[in-house]
Amino acid sequence: LAFSRRAPIAVAMDDMSKPPPEVVEAEANATPNRKFRLVGCGVGFGVSLGSGILSFNVLTGNPDAQNLRDLVLFDNPIISLLVDIIIGGTCAWAFQQEIKTRDENQRRIWEEVKRRRAGGAASGANRSQRRAKKVVDRFSGEFSDPAPEEREPYARPGVRDDEAEVVMAKLNRPKGRKGPS
Repeated sequence: LAFSRRAPIAVAMDDMSKPPPEVVEAEANATPNRKFRLVGCGVGFGVSLGSGILSFNVLTGNPDAQNLRDLVLFDNPIISLLVDIIIGGTCAWAFQQEIKTRDENQRRIWEEVKRRRAGGAASGANRSQRRAKKVVDRFSGEFSDPAPEEREPYARPGVRDDEAEVVMAKLNRPKGRKGPS
């Protein structure tokens, strides 16, 4: 087993298609609220399934379901059945999307671990090396404009008046609050 430089993820030497438990754990730590979303999807699907079965039984005239007719949404089994199908389908779709996202994230993490283990960086150098190169390039002069041939003195706009009177202004600061000077 070889270890990554940045994370203590054990990487098997052969190219595995299924990520190791360390990658699965890393992905689970990155998305701590997923379990609550999955439970919410399951509960929503279960409630809509139960309500849908009750609505279906009321529609078909099941005598046992007639006692529970008060639990049907909107007192209409057809509307209740349609709402239950929509809610149940949405919950099932959201559950499937969560699992799909989890699998994609695990795959991406595993590919990154394998890439780092192989020593190949997709962008070339690591971040500190790229930053150092950027600073060197900035100060090297290679990317700056050439110096002008003649030097121009700085000219202030307006007309110079040597006889102008300079008056010192007194600032009216709020009283009562003394800050550091």
